[in-house]
Amino acid sequence: MHRHHPSRDALLNTLAKTALTELDAVVVQATENATSYMQGLEWALGAILPLANRQLFLATAIFEADAALQEAYAAEDASLLSDIDKAKAEGGFDPNLPTAWIAEAYTHLIYAAWKLVQDGAATPNQAAAFAWRTLLKGNGP
Repeated sequence: MHRHHPSRDALLNTLAKTALTELDAVVVQATENATSYMQGLEWALGAILPLANRQLFLATAIFEADAALQEAYAAEDASLLSDIDKAKAEGGFDPNLPTAWIAEAYTHLIYAAWKLVQDGAATPNQAAAFAWRTLLKGNGP
């Protein structure tokens, strides 16, 4: 393994790049027939959760500075912000909420859902449904 990855950080960076590629492919496939950006965001969340075990580890790992990895994360963030803006334009989110706030909530709810799956407290489908409901309606009755 050290022939291909001279350090733990190099290995983690490679795994993170692979994971991002895998996530992109899963999300593209899951959302290709979405009829709205809101539906696409919901379906993307549902597609991501079955990858919880590997993705949670990578989401919590600390990586050395890697320009390509940072660019990939920045592109993911920009894409999410764009999709949320389009969902707001459709009327799916409150237009008075900052797009960045909705994106942070979405991302952190994915993390919370991954954690729930990892802990065995929910299936990926259940956790995705909990996250989506919380994003849209909060925790009230």
